Amino acid sequence: MITYYEIQKRVLAKDGYTIGDMTSVEELATLDLIKFYINLALEKVYELNMPWMKKEGYISLKASYSTGTLTSTTGSKTLTGSGTTWLRAMEGQKIIITDGTDGDVVYRLNDYSSATGFTLDTDYISAGGAGLSYAIYYDKYTLPKDFKTLFIMQDVDMLKDYYNDDNYLLSTAYTDGKPREMKFLGLSDKAYYDTGTLAITTLLKAVVGTSTAFDDTMVGRYIQIGTYGRLYKITAVADANNLTIDKAYGGDTQTAAVFKIDPSGLQEVRFHSAPSTAQIIPYTYWQKYERLVEDADIAPLSLDSVLILGGIFYWYQNIDSPLTAQAEQRFNQAIASMSMTNIAVGQNTAPPVFD
Repeated sequence: MITYYEIQKRVLAKDGYTIGDMTSVEELATLDLIKFYINLALEKVYELNMPWMKKEGYISLKASYSTGTLTSTTGSKTLTGSGTTWLRAMEGQKIIITDGTDGDVVYRLNDYSSATGFTLDTDYISAGGAGLSYAIYYDKYTLPKDFKTLFIMQDVDMLKDYYNDDNYLLSTAYTDGKPREMKFLGLSDKAYYDTGTLAITTLLKAVVGTSTAFDDTMVGRYIQIGTYGRLYKITAVADANNLTIDKAYGGDTQTAAVFKIDPSGLQEVRFHSAPSTAQIIPYTYWQKYERLVEDADIAPLSLDSVLILGGIFYWYQNIDSPLTAQAEQRFNQAIASMSMTNIAVGQNTAPPVFD
């Protein structure tokens, strides 16, 4: 396997360029184009959904909580529990309330006040009353950052047009106790940010970083602090070491905690009903390609020559070279060879040579 830098060198060499000597504005612009074309070739390969691009994953569904009953009031956000042991960690979760008049109604929990007290994120608009049954559950689960589309999921009947629509709401055939509908949301194009450590005090919103580089692009994204499962939305970034979250921190005071800030557009799956018991749902998915960025990056392909040939083809096409047709043919032949042989990553053919 060779690096992104080596691939660039071999593409440029076909037109007599030496990468280390490219210093002028025009030469650097050419180098940027070559980098773009190599990634364009990588994207084309991943559009083909070859067998080795399938990966395994699983969703660990948490059981819903439904102990006790609650009282809700029309026009109020306040819920009062009876026999409940609600937790701060339930903030942000969905709640299904069985209202005597309107049947099952769904809201999202907002602020925790006690084991028997919660507020909703909006006013309760149904009839309400005392002694209502309910279920609190997690409705969103993060998927791998290289998730592109679902191939198959246990116990799910996938409609045929799902394959071309990541946002299709699935009608499913789950057994009792599992959610009945779900939806895939977003696409990940960046990694988590987790450089440095954090300090934060229980019930405060101020987060202080050490060796961090917070910036304004993180506002609106979500942060997980330490091993505490709650996600907090970042509402403000004062500087590289200070940010503010939307709610009082519910975990233990931390002085040097690890953390993760979600990349923008992180892929999630959302379930639209409550699982009665904890469940593990295995699935298989197609990977999406991740751009080569750093010179030391290694392409996730079985044949390095595919990206070398692809970069050459797109470059020749750009400059209208008489070798364009030949380059396209060799690029397509390399892709076909990789698809047919299903070569394991790490086994490579020799770099191509044009006549």
